[in-house]
Parts: sequence; structure tokens; C-alpha cells
Amino acid sequence: MLKKLIRYFKKKYLKNSLIQNINFDLTKNQNRVLISYINDNFFTDFDNQNIYHTNIREINQIIKVFISLGFTIDIVNALDEKSIKKLKRKKYDILFGFGTVFYEMSKFNSKAERIIYVTEHHPRYSSKEEKKRIEYFKQRNNRKVKLSRSGVYYKEKHFENVDSAIILGDIFPYKKYEFDKYRISPTGLKNINFKFDNKNHDVTKKNFLWFGSKGAIHKGLDLLLDIFKRNEELNLYICGLTKKDKFKLRFKEKNNIHDLGRINVNSDKFINIIKKCSYIILPSCSEAISTSVLTGMRHGLIPVVIKNTGFNKLKSKAYLLDDFKLSYLENEIIKLSEQKSDILSKQSKEIYDYANKEFNINKYTNDFKNIIKKIINR
Repeated sequence: MLKKLIRYFKKKYLKNSLIQNINFDLTKNQNRVLISYINDNFFTDFDNQNIYHTNIREINQIIKVFISLGFTIDIVNALDEKSIKKLKRKKYDILFGFGTVFYEMSKFNSKAERIIYVTEHHPRYSSKEEKKRIEYFKQRNNRKVKLSRSGVYYKEKHFENVDSAIILGDIFPYKKYEFDKYRISPTGLKNINFKFDNKNHDVTKKNFLWFGSKGAIHKGLDLLLDIFKRNEELNLYICGLTKKDKFKLRFKEKNNIHDLGRINVNSDKFINIIKKCSYIILPSCSEAISTSVLTGMRHGLIPVVIKNTGFNKLKSKAYLLDDFKLSYLENEIIKLSEQKSDILSKQSKEIYDYANKEFNINKYTNDFKNIIKKIINR
């Protein structure tokens, strides 16, 4: 019975994963854009008070920009191959997004402006780095796990039939490609009730927040668990750990390791976590740039991240880790927990001011619109 229900809902979802003719106007001769994106959020109730991820807010602004430029818009789930047969009947002026649908549609829409929207690191880099983490996990735990994040929405061949790329992370992995490249900063979420106050960093510098999602090994949580188990004077607060990853890690809470579940950024619970911690730590193997870390920064948390995961340009506003091996990582975490509190107070305020200026939805919308205008007017 359960399998029948699952098949039913999958079938129902795929039937509805294509949304057509947004902003269609019979009185105008409009250009048409196809957006290939993660669009399951359009089939759920969205309450602005319940915020878990930036992508629903950003895609709404992307749509808003294309509406302001007069486009008729079709939106499809990036992995919904069944919609391609229907979409092939149409001609588009712009193809925008990522995934299987973007790739397949780009092959027979050569006259369209094909804009790949890059929200992850290059797939070759991501796959290589995630395999390193999987092998390291196997060495330490004698258990095999599969790739969980790499190669789902982006494959190397997806960059073949592309005219432009809008990239959320570093540009350097794409230098070999001839298409035009534009970097854009994504957004971090902000609790509407949050007010910045100076913390007692003598206490909070012992506390670290891991704010992630599925793919806990990809995002380095297994490393942190090993380290914090050995350092009981330090606290690790975990938000976003999935049931599947919890099982994979054989996760058990300890007095200094706290699993807080999925957290609504606009909740009082989130503010309470922020007040407890000086740092947000995400030793992820591969990111364009983590929006969960940007969210922490918008609340004054000091980011601790691996180099080449989108934060290199922040320099003094982030601690950039050179390696992920336990001995190195543990040493760096201990040093951070012993940092002078007056330095942390200054750093936290600088990060808070910078992040709220650079990673807000208004700036993102303006930057995105300017990029699209450049592309269509060149």
C-alpha cells in the first residue's frame, strides 16, 4: 500500500512540475524564458515567517526580474525529464537554470541565450573532493558510504552548450570555458527579530554551530563529531541533520554535542542558538558558497570554512581552513576556542555589518537584474 502511495504522489508531482505562461500577455509580443530549477517549493504553502532555505526566496526574485523585463515564463523541475517532450515543441529566447532539463533543452535551442545558473562547485571538483571524504570516513569507521551531493544537478557535460554562466561561488574552476562568466553573491537569511548585541565571548567562543542539510559527510559533520567527542569542554550545536545521515553516522548525542533538528531561522529558538555561539563551522568539501554560513554571518557568527568553498575573497572575515584531516582540524578548533575575546567582539561586529550589506535579498535582486540586462543587451 505504501509503495502504491509513493508511486501515486511521484506521478502526481511530475504531472505538476511544469508551470507555464507566467506573465503571458495577449496584447504584447513577448520573449519567452524557460527556468529549470528546484521548483517543488511552488507546490507547498509558503509562509514568509517559516524560513529554512534561501532558494525559494531567490527563485521568486529571479521570476520577478524576468517579469519586469517583459518575459513570458515557463518553470520546470530541473530533473523532470518527462517534461522535455512537451517543452521541445516550444522555442525559447532564454534558457536559464541547471540540471537535466536545462542540458537537454540547450541542445536543440541553439538560438536561445543559454544561461547556466551555478549554485554548486564545479562537478568534477565536487566529485573528487567528496570521494576523498568518503575514503577518509571508511578509514576511520570501516564503513562504505555513497556519494550524496555531487553529480545530482550538475555534470561536466552540462557546461557544453552554454553561452553565459551566473556563478554563486568562485570563478576560477570555469576559466577553461569560453562562455561569459558573471559572479553573484547569494543571500543569507535573517531573523526579523534579531538585534546585534556584544556577547560574552569568554563563554561563547567554546561553542560552535554546524548549520547544514543532507550530506553530512560531504559537509564535514563526521569530522566534527570525532573532534568534539574528544574535547568535552567544547560544545557543538547541530542544525539540519537528516534522519538518513543520522543513521549513516550512527549519531549519538553527548553532553557537549546537541542535535537541534531542523530550525526555522525566524524562530526564537534560532536566536537562542546564535546567542550561545561565537562560530559557525562548516568544513564542507565542496560548495559554491554556503548560504547557511551566510545566514550565520548575518547574525554575527564568525565563519570557519575550508578554502576554495566560496569564501576566499572574504579574507579577514572568515577563518579559512587548509585541510580536513582530524589532527589539523582539531588543532585549529582548539586555537579558535582560545582566541582573545576582544578580537572576537570586533570581528563579529565587522562580519555582521558586512554580511547584512552584501548578502541581502535586495542586493541579490539588483545584481541579478543587472547581469540579465547585460546578457540580453550585449
